[in-house]
Amino acid sequence: MITYNRWRGTWLNDVTAFITPSQFAANKFIEVGIPEDRLFVKPNITPDPLTNQKITSTPEQPTFLFFGRLSAEKGLINLFIAWEKLAQPTWKLNIIGDGEQREELEKFVQDRNLHNIHFQGYQTKDKIIDAIKQSTIVVVPSQWHETFGRVVIEAFACGRGVIASNLGALAELVTEGETGFLVEAHNLNAWVDTLRLCGNNPSLMAKIDYKCRQIYLERYTPEVNYEQTIDIYKKVMES
Repeated sequence: MITYNRWRGTWLNDVTAFITPSQFAANKFIEVGIPEDRLFVKPNITPDPLTNQKITSTPEQPTFLFFGRLSAEKGLINLFIAWEKLAQPTWKLNIIGDGEQREELEKFVQDRNLHNIHFQGYQTKDKIIDAIKQSTIVVVPSQWHETFGRVVIEAFACGRGVIASNLGALAELVTEGETGFLVEAHNLNAWVDTLRLCGNNPSLMAKIDYKCRQIYLERYTPEVNYEQTIDIYKKVMES
């Protein structure tokens, strides 16, 4: 079907506008020949988990959280190597999710005696939200170019910052030093330094948490998304 539509010119001839979740994704469309003036960037959203609630304070014991699919492109082996180099036995790294790499990851942790890495398997949405609230910061060590990164805005919604690889749309979502930190995906020493910085600076984390919550309310709520969608439709109909 894709080959047929490409041959027929469906996307160039029959589609008036394209909506992408990030500028990174929009640029990929441009690279394959989609006219820039037909592209609109509208980020994804997540429901507000803190309606009428305040941001919870970060835990006294530094606790880092990854949640998502356990697969090679998510970069967990590199994160675990950095965690080993960090050498902070009282700190915690919680891993939520499942996937084809889980057995390999659990063996890696066991072989290296990384007792403060905890696999929690699949969890419900409510359990994930609770885990975010109970963390110091969320980590997204992806080794590939994400077209958005919903994990990031889910963390922001709970008032938590993110340490992310500086690849793809992740580099758009996280503002260095304000809503978290961007790290070169394969730079293990940079990951170690950033993990240490976050674990040792609760006052900095509190500032980042507040900023993340504000950014979420400004950009990623269903209400904001609705207004953005209507605005795009109006522009397309008027063109």
